[in-house]
Amino acid sequence: MLSLTDRDAVKAALTDPNLDPTLRALIGLRVWQVDTDRREPLGDVLQIVVVEPRDTSEVIHEAVGSRSPMIRQSSQGLSG
Repeated sequence: MLSLTDRDAVKAALTDPNLDPTLRALIGLRVWQVDTDRREPLGDVLQIVVVEPRDTSEVIHEAVGSRSPMIRQSSQGLSG
């Protein structure tokens, strides 16, 4: 799982040769679209979480800081 909450984490993801190039491009685009005030910490306006198939609902919950109904539905095998 990737949880990107600051510019250093974003830079690391964008330069990671093991990360899918399309995913790197999407992360870069989203940060470029949202990060309009460089004086503000990026984490105040954006958190990018990349969930991978092996991530458990508990890991996702910890990364986002709240328990979403989508996570509960997914863990119960319901579609969301």
